[in-house]
Formats: sequence, structure tokens, C-alpha cells
Amino acid sequence: VKKDIKKTFNANDFEKEKALLKQEFEEKRSSILDKLNVDASKHNFQVKSSQNGIYMMPIVEGKVIEEEEFEKLEESVKQHYEEKSTVVQQQIMEAIGQIKQIEREADKKVSEWQSNIALLTVNVHINYLKSKFKRNKKITKFLNDVKQGVLKNVSYFLEEDKILEAQNPNQPGNPANRVTDPSLNYRVNLFIDNSNKEGTPVIMDSNYSYPNIFGKLEYENYYGSFKTDFTMLKPGLLQKANGGYIIFQAKDLLANGICYEELKRVLRVKEVSIDNWIEQRSSMTLISLKPEPIPIDLKVILIGSSNIYHTLLSMDSDFRRLFKIKVEFE
Repeated sequence: VKKDIKKTFNANDFEKEKALLKQEFEEKRSSILDKLNVDASKHNFQVKSSQNGIYMMPIVEGKVIEEEEFEKLEESVKQHYEEKSTVVQQQIMEAIGQIKQIEREADKKVSEWQSNIALLTVNVHINYLKSKFKRNKKITKFLNDVKQGVLKNVSYFLEEDKILEAQNPNQPGNPANRVTDPSLNYRVNLFIDNSNKEGTPVIMDSNYSYPNIFGKLEYENYYGSFKTDFTMLKPGLLQKANGGYIIFQAKDLLANGICYEELKRVLRVKEVSIDNWIEQRSSMTLISLKPEPIPIDLKVILIGSSNIYHTLLSMDSDFRRLFKIKVEFE
């Protein structure tokens, strides 16, 4: 998309059309200034346009005079010109208002026209992907959002090289010098990759910490503040075992009561959420993400002694409902 947008917008036809739209604006602007000069000349003033705005100069005996010469005139003459100048000033303000209006209209025309061209370019790629995933509403929505994001940032894609050159190469990490690349928003965070696995996942691990079991959102220290984005979402054991089996040592799991309670909640509601566990343990307020829960379908196997089994059976009503099958082995 980035390549095609640059190709399209650098084409001769595009530049010609853009020049025509600008020319149309300049013609309308000149017409307004010509009319303003005609109206101002009736009050013996000439109007000139510069980069700083529009200003007026008095015409005395058919000749335009500068401010120094004007000061040398008799008081009665100066008074006459100053009275007339208020009328001309009003005319200038009206003309500036009209120019601003046509400038806004011209910018809007260019912007709409650019968006339409960009839309055709983007649609070629987006529609192809949408046709492959048309049954998946979430992917379709994501692709539509990508399209809108690209259209909103067309100017960045066109000026990308200049923007990157303008950034200070000696301080690439300084936020003041860094421009965020909008295309980073369209990255995909491959959460779990089962492409090299054969058969159903069977997960075992010795680390029974909360983030390792349920997943976590990582942060990076960015000039004294913690920064994160969706690419820093990391899966836990439960997400890796989704669609298969996970095996816990009962004794180790029960040693961490929070993990045991959360595991039961996950099995009851059949979905796992990634909570901001850093914030819960920190006095700082962090700007964070709230990822949507992931539906979960797995079998949990607890390995432990008959003492643990009978204790849980008698003391934990959830255990009886969730762990229905008991298997004994030597």
C-alpha cells in the first residue's frame, strides 16, 4: 500500500490535477483582490497583497505614496484619508474572509480528491484480503480500520522520507525528535504460533507465577514513563494450552492461592483475561490496554497426593464441580 500510494501520487497525472485545483484557487483569489482594488480606488487607496497579509496605501493626486510622504501632508488632508481608511479596512476584512473561505474549500477539494485516489489504491489490497477472510467479522473490521487509518495518514506516507530525514539522527530515542510511523499501528502481534506443532498442545511448566500462567502485558521504560502497546501482549500457559491440555502439580499451584482461584474462574467462565498485573503491584498509575478476553477450551490435569484430593473435595465446592474425574496411578 505504501509503495503504491507513493507511485500513484508521484505520477504526472496527479501533479497536473493538483496544479489545476491550485490554479482555480489562485484565479478566484486574484478576482477578489482585483475587485477589492477597484472598490478601494474609489476612496483613493490602493491595496497590495504580501505574504504577511493585505495592506493599503493612499493615492494622492493620482500617485501612490509611502508612509513617510503621507506624514508630510497637511493635517486636514490626512484627516480626510484616515476617515476614508476605515471604510477600506472593512472592505479588506471582508476580502480576507472570502479568501479564507475559498482557501478552505480548495484544501477540502484537494483532500477529498487525494482520499478518493488513495481509496482506489488501498481498496485493491484490502478487498483482496477481505475476500479471503469474509466469514471472519473481526478480521473484516480490522481491515476496514486499516483502510480508514491509511486514508487519514496519506500525507505521512507521501512525506515519510522527508519526515524521517528531518529527525535528529544523533538522538533517535528522544521523544521530542521522534515521529511515530502510522504504519506501526497495522502490525500484527502473533500471540501464539502453533504452526510447527503436531497434534494437540500439552503444556507443563515449573513456573507458577500469575503472569506466566495467565499472560501479561509488558512495558518499557521510556524516558521515565512506562510505555506499552498491543505488540507487548504475551501469552501465558493457559493460552498456549488452548484447545489441548495443561498439567499442574497440585501442591505448587495451591501454594499460590491467587493463581488457583483465577484458574477456577477461567474454567467457570471459559475465557481468560490478561490483567495489568504491574499496576496492581505498583503505586504508579499506568496508561494501559484492556485486551478482550480470549475464549478458552482445554482440559486441566492436577497431579497430587490423595491427601490433597480429599482435602479439596471436602473444603472446596468448586473443586468438586470442576475436577470430576479422579485417576489413580502408582
